[in-house]
Amino acid sequence: MPLTDATINQAVQRYRREYDCYDKLCKFVAAKCEREIIRANTLHAAVTARAKAPRKLGEKLHKKYKQETVLNTVEDALGRVTDLAGVRISTYLEVDRDKVVEEIKKLFDGPKSGPVDEEKKDRNGHFYRATHCQVALKPEDLIEPFDNLEGLTCEIQVCSLLAHVWNELEHDLAYKPTTGDLSTHEKESLSILGNLTLSGDVVIKQLFDANADRIKQAQNDTAPFQDVYDFVARMRDAFPNLSDFGSNAGQLFEDLTALGFDTPSKVREQFLVDDYGVRSAGLLEQLQQYLQQQHDDSVQVESQSSDALLVLLLDTHCNQVLDQHPMGRGRGRPPRIASFAHRFQQMKEAR
Repeated sequence: MPLTDATINQAVQRYRREYDCYDKLCKFVAAKCEREIIRANTLHAAVTARAKAPRKLGEKLHKKYKQETVLNTVEDALGRVTDLAGVRISTYLEVDRDKVVEEIKKLFDGPKSGPVDEEKKDRNGHFYRATHCQVALKPEDLIEPFDNLEGLTCEIQVCSLLAHVWNELEHDLAYKPTTGDLSTHEKESLSILGNLTLSGDVVIKQLFDANADRIKQAQNDTAPFQDVYDFVARMRDAFPNLSDFGSNAGQLFEDLTALGFDTPSKVREQFLVDDYGVRSAGLLEQLQQYLQQQHDDSVQVESQSSDALLVLLLDTHCNQVLDQHPMGRGRGRPPRIASFAHRFQQMKEAR
């Protein structure tokens, strides 16, 4: 039988009591995505989080799900609404959407400890472009004060900033009608805006490339890095054959500067000497082989990323890097650079 008004009211009241948990979950997920996806990979994106307001839940159940005959109980109603905890990652570049989704699948579990539930919402002949991921925290993240979030899920929506603008406008105009269907003029305007978002993606990419060139020309090798984007712009040329030096660069930048290597000249003098490219490739290959021999898939070696510089740092400063990232019980999941450095150390000791 369809949901009754009484069941919907009970569901809203129960959610009101549990609201703080969903609010805490979405804030945790957003912070983790900001830290370990956006900053760690030098991406440009805006991350926002919100727990659905109880009033909005009641409206959604009444308008969208009340007539679904498979929903009968409070648990059915709450389980049907996937965005009680919601996070949106709006990338500046459409091309970064797939990368963000892949990183999400590494950082989180999916419902019932399965894989992340991923659904691409792109529609043929349409301008709606987004990927929705249903995630849950991994066991190592379920430590106090987050241990009461076990079993709860959060919906992460990933889209470009321009696609988000179009998505929101279309949703407000087309899916919340109060005066009938859209007019021809409204439909034409939405189509024009949709095409502008496609060309806008190209313009934004050109702007970032031009900005990176200007940074390199304006700074000399002895000027300190201003931020991770400056670091990537000024060090990328040292590895001209890498297709994605910005990936994994966030934690590397933080550790390099913390150790005093805060200018291009200091990095070059310490690490980029002799046949450093050959040495870097060799260390990456050795680590990859070691992980395969140990059947260890907890860390992925990404040879086209800033891992090429990371292994040169670890070859001489592995202990210092590990000292900056204490690991152990009760500390939660260690950052990628700590896990990477720990495996690198084990590889060297096993030689």
